[in-house]
Amino acid sequence: MNRPDRNERSTSEVNVIIVVCAKLPAYVYPIIRGEVGRTAPAVPAGSRRCRTMVGMPAELSERLVELFRWIDPGPQSDHLVSDVSGWWRDPAVLAGLGPALAAPFRDARPTVVLAPAVTGLLLGPLAATSLGVGFVPAYKAGDGRAPAGPTTWAQSPPDFRGRRVDLGVRDRHLGPGDRVLVVDDWVATGAQLQALYAICAARGARVIGTSAVVVDCPPALATELRVRGLVDAERLG
Repeated sequence: MNRPDRNERSTSEVNVIIVVCAKLPAYVYPIIRGEVGRTAPAVPAGSRRCRTMVGMPAELSERLVELFRWIDPGPQSDHLVSDVSGWWRDPAVLAGLGPALAAPFRDARPTVVLAPAVTGLLLGPLAATSLGVGFVPAYKAGDGRAPAGPTTWAQSPPDFRGRRVDLGVRDRHLGPGDRVLVVDDWVATGAQLQALYAICAARGARVIGTSAVVVDCPPALATELRVRGLVDAERLG
């Protein structure tokens, strides 16, 4: 994804472009938001596991797995596509997601929840409501929803296809003293998380960690980015 065109922005907008440099694990395989490769190169046993949350209601975890689907988009595609729409249709899951995502970081007393478009715009407010704090969206350049006004932008490291994602957060919604909980639906490479963490650092805010619904990242990456999740991706088939 290309950086936003500065000529199309408000002249009052202040933009800080941060390029996040990180060396991604060589065995990261094709998973992107909404599109997940079903097969992966062999890796050492247990090396793909992230931290899943202890004490989360077993019913919620099981229901998340039951409602998840792999969809074949047709012969033009060489991978299956993840379908999480069943999560939003189930009232019990919808009610339980916010408290479950908030639980492991509640004692850290976050002051705001930050989440990237698109699915994060659904999950972030659920977690924020459970914590009794506000929510801040991170917009993606080029998706038609670029924020107006002073904005801090950061670029992610390359994903498995070599693409970099530009994320932006309005400056007036994030600042020094904020303790930020990042929320997302799926963590694999952590590329977008690193961009969000860079934005927080540029704004003087401190990230306390990330809560995700599905986790599929190496333990070292989970420790580095302080990731906790509800479901291990291996359970999704």
